[in-house]
Parts: sequence; C-alpha cells; structure tokens
Amino acid sequence: LSGTGISSNGAIINSNASAATISGNITLAAHSSVGGSNAVTISGVISGAYNFTKVGSSTYTLSGTNTYSGDTTISAGTLKVTVNDALGTNGSGTVIASGATLDLANVTYSTTETITNNGGTLSTSTGTSSYAGVMTLGDDSTIDVDGTQLTISTAIGDGSNGYGITKEGSGTLILSGASTFSGDLTISAGTVTMTGTLADTVDVANSGTYDVDTSDTINSLSGSGAVQIADSVTLTTGDAGSDTISGVISGAGNLTKAGAGTLTLSGTNTYTGSTTITAGTISVSSSANLGATPGSADADNIIFNGGTLTTTASFTLGTNKGITMTGTGTINTGAYTLTYGGVTTGSGNLTKTGSGTLSLGGANGHTGDLIISQGTATITGTLSDSTDVSVSSGAVYDVDATDTINSLSGAGNVEIASGQTLTTGDAGSDTISGVISGAGNLTKAGAGTLTLSGTNTFSGDLTISAGTVTMTGTLADTVDVINSGTYDVDTSDTIQSLSGSGAVQIADSVTLTTGDAGDDTISGVISGAGHLTKAGAGTLTLSGTNTFSGDLTISAGTVTMTGTLADTVDVINSGTYDVDASDTIQSLSGSGAVEIATGVTLTFGDANDKTVSGVISGAGNLIKQGSGTQTLSGTNTFTGKTTINAGTISISADAGLGTAP
Repeated sequence: LSGTGISSNGAIINSNASAATISGNITLAAHSSVGGSNAVTISGVISGAYNFTKVGSSTYTLSGTNTYSGDTTISAGTLKVTVNDALGTNGSGTVIASGATLDLANVTYSTTETITNNGGTLSTSTGTSSYAGVMTLGDDSTIDVDGTQLTISTAIGDGSNGYGITKEGSGTLILSGASTFSGDLTISAGTVTMTGTLADTVDVANSGTYDVDTSDTINSLSGSGAVQIADSVTLTTGDAGSDTISGVISGAGNLTKAGAGTLTLSGTNTYTGSTTITAGTISVSSSANLGATPGSADADNIIFNGGTLTTTASFTLGTNKGITMTGTGTINTGAYTLTYGGVTTGSGNLTKTGSGTLSLGGANGHTGDLIISQGTATITGTLSDSTDVSVSSGAVYDVDATDTINSLSGAGNVEIASGQTLTTGDAGSDTISGVISGAGNLTKAGAGTLTLSGTNTFSGDLTISAGTVTMTGTLADTVDVINSGTYDVDTSDTIQSLSGSGAVQIADSVTLTTGDAGDDTISGVISGAGHLTKAGAGTLTLSGTNTFSGDLTISAGTVTMTGTLADTVDVINSGTYDVDASDTIQSLSGSGAVEIATGVTLTFGDANDKTVSGVISGAGNLIKQGSGTQTLSGTNTFTGKTTINAGTISISADAGLGTAP
C-alpha cells in the first residue's frame, strides 16, 4: 500500500493475513479511520486538518512525524507510537476509548499532546518512553509498562470524578507531576515511582513496588507489594478504614499514619526513617514491623502525636528505637507483653491500654503523664521526675526499680518490688484508692496531699518527706512510718512503728496502733480527737507538745514522755509510762509501770474512778485532781510528793503512796 491520500470518511483496512506497511504520505481530506484485524505500520507523514480514528482489534504503528491537526481517537485495538509528533500537532489531543490502547513504544514524546483516557490503556510495550502532555481520566484506566520505563512528567487529573489508574506490566511507571486524580492507584505489577505527588484522596493498592521519592500524603496504602521510601522523604497515609501492608517497606524515609483507621504492618520492614502516628492505629506483631533497629539510639524513631500503637504478639521492641511523645499517644498491648528497654522523650501523655503488660526498662525522659488505663505497666527502668502516673481501676502500676515521679493517683493497684522505693508527690492533691502491695517502700514528697484509701498490703516503709499523707484506708502491720510532713490518720489502723518530726493527726473515734521491739521518737505534734495505742516491746518517745484528746493506751513496751499530752488524755497503761516532763492528763489507769523522773510532776484525775495497779517509781511527784477516786494498789517506790487537790486517793498499804522519806 502506497497511497497518497484519503479523500473521504472511509477506512484503511488491512485485510491481509500478515502485517502491512504504508510508507507513503497520507493527507486527511476528511475525518478518517483506520483499522481491521491485522497490523499496519504507517511510516509516512499524515497531514491534514481532520480527525484520525483507530478502529478494529489490530495494532497500527505510527512511525512518521505527522502534522495533522485534528483529534486522534483510539476506539479499539492498539495505536503504537514510535516517534515524537506521531499523533500530529497538539491542537486537539488524543482520546483512548475503553478497551483500546495507546502504546508509546521507546519514544520521548515531548510534544505536549493532551490525552483523555476513557477507560483504555496507555502503555509502553518496549524500551523507555516519556510523555510530557497532560492526561485526563474520563474513567478508570490502565497504564501498562511491559518495557523498561514510562515517565509521565505532568499531572494526571480526572475532574474530581473519582477515577483511578491500574498499573500493569513488569516495567516502571514514573509519575513526576502533582497528579490530582482522586480514584485508586492499583499497582498490579512492576513499579510505580513517585517523583511527584498523588491527591490526598488516592488509595494505593500495591502488589508490585510503590517507590516514593518525594514527600506525599495519600488516603490509604495496602497490599503485599514492596514500598520504598527515599531518604528524607515522608509518606503519610491513613483514613478511617483498616488496611494491611504485608510487603516490605524499605529505604531511609519516614512513614506517618493519619486517619482514624488501623494500618497493620506485617512485613519484615527495613526502612530506617521514623514512624509517626498522628491518628488512628498502627498494628504490629514484631519490632521489625516498625522498620530496622538503628545501630545507635535514635530519639525520634517512633513518634506519637495522637495515635495508637497496637501489638498483637509478645515481643521486645528494639532498644535503639527511641520513642518521642510529641503529642498524646497510646500503646495497646492487647493480651500480650511489649518489652522496651529504650528511652521515651517528649511532653505528651502516654496511655497504656490492653490487658497485657508494657515493660519499660530505660531511663525515660518523657515528661508527660503515664496513664495506665488497662493491664500492667511494669517499670524496670525509671520515669521522669515530672511524670504524673494515674492507674485506672483494674490496672496495675508495677514498680520494679527505685524511682521518683511527680504524682500518683487512681483506683488501680500499685506493686512495689522488694528493696525498691517509689517517691511521689508535688504541690497537688492525689488519691490512690487501689491497693499498694509488695515489699518495697513508698516515699511522699512535695507540699501536696496524698490520700491512701485502699487496704494496702505493702510491707516496706512509708516515708513522709513533705506534705501530707491522709489515711482513709489502712497500712500493713509491718509498715514503719517515718514522718517529716503530716501523717493524717482518718481510719483505725495498726502499723509497725511511727517516728519523725512531722505532725500526726488522728481523727475522731479513730485509733492508731504503733510499736514493735525497736525504739522510736515522735517529735512532732500529735493532734486530733482520736486515740493512740502503743504496742510492741520497744520504747516510743513523744517529745512534742501533743494536743490529741483521745486515749493513750500502752499495751506493751514503754511510752516515754519528754513532751506533754493534752489535759483530756486518758492514759491506759499495761506497759511502762515513763514521764520525763511535768504534765497534766485526764486520767491514769492500768497494771503497767509508771516512772516519774526527778523534779517532774504528773497531774491526773477527773470525776471518774480509776485504778493504777502497777508500780509507780522514780523521784517525781504525783498530784491528784478531779472528784473521782484514784486507787493506787501497787507497791509503789516513787520518792516524790503526793498531793491530793481534789477527789480521793485510795490505798490499801502504806506503800501505795511510795517510799517513805
């Protein structure tokens, strides 16, 4: 075929069984079509001002530099282009119909020909091609690169109609424009390299390779294909749905999760950039799901800024994967254990959820709150002194290393390991209504008030360095309370010992029982309307000007008074009441010994009748006041005076009044 022109709307059709070549020039004298079922190559120049249409299932190859200015329409089959300008001038553009193919075969198509793809295929069947025109999607369309590479350097749009692209073929498609098409990008095979950007609405479904060479935000990413993120590049993905990336994410770039949905990373990923969770959830089952572990500590390897990290298996997170709390964040361990020996930084709040355990073993510098909503947070390292820890009902704060925090509150339980000390407290007021257990120690710091309302079982010391500890619950009988602040006892309780310069407040009708075989001194003031009971064989010295108005019961051991008791106190003595400073009390009774030091006067007595059957000794003096009767039935040895200002002293022997001068 060597025709010189087409003079009507008729078609050139190759009816031969084999391919044909038209080498002559063709002038379009009207809108014309070519087609048939067999291949044709047109190497001559096609000119004219009319439209050129490809019909039929065959492949037509245009290898001439054509000058026609009408539209090019590929209604069926394939139109193969091997030179620039093969599609004529760029005045009218090219339309690819559904099921049809435009093949840019090893050609640099620099003429800015517009392409409208109405559901057909743009392909590069061989070699390396590029296209500099603007492509608009009129329907969901395909780009098939069976050759080496096709580069589209301008934006692909769709008029906001939601049309998408499916990438097929083993070659590479490079999109370098700021594309605005809003449908899906489906990578069925080969590679899509993004040196440009996609619209935020694009869902990328990847079964090939998604190579991200510039920072971009997409709607979602899923699939078994590889994801490559270049150095210093950030890929942001995520919407309200749930997606899984099972392929390997590699490169030195960063991954950011946005949107309320869940992104599951299940591949053995090797990317070395940061992982940022700004919203929704990233779900992982191993440390490798979050990329490679750096060779040295990387403080910003995992960044929380509002999202959740969920673990679906027990594993150890790489120590050098530093966690930064730029904003709030949640770690949901599910029913599993997440162990992390690295360091957390930043000022956002960290919330622990899930029934499993989060174990933190590093020297954490994160200054925000640690909120233990569910499960257990085990601290084998340390938290920042600025961290407020709150423990919800049913949750556990497990302290396995000595640590200082800003405050502690909540209805959950606190476990302090043997030999460890937890120090807590600031200027605020906090309540722990859960149970504090373990063999460790609790220290209260700060000017505020810490209220313990649970039935606590921890057996270590309670040290009140500053502020107030208010007990509306109880302590274990083995607890030594060392008080330099205020120990406010609002429920009856028994402790092992009490000492210190701090104030002790015992509420109305409440009894505090203290004492063991050791010797302790309370130099602070004991106040309130409650009662104090001394137990144990040791000596408790009260050196303050005490104002509590309840009973002082000495069940065992010695109470040494170098200070004073209120005039309203009834002393019930079954141990030793050692009076080393002159004092007035309401009454004295019991079988215990009474020792009154030289030069000291003990004044007692009210309207009631009392009996002291123990021995009163010492060189001090005794004064009876009040209208009641005081019976002294012991063989007393005190050498001081006995003065009866009111009421009656009853004796059954001369020795009742002490040793005669």
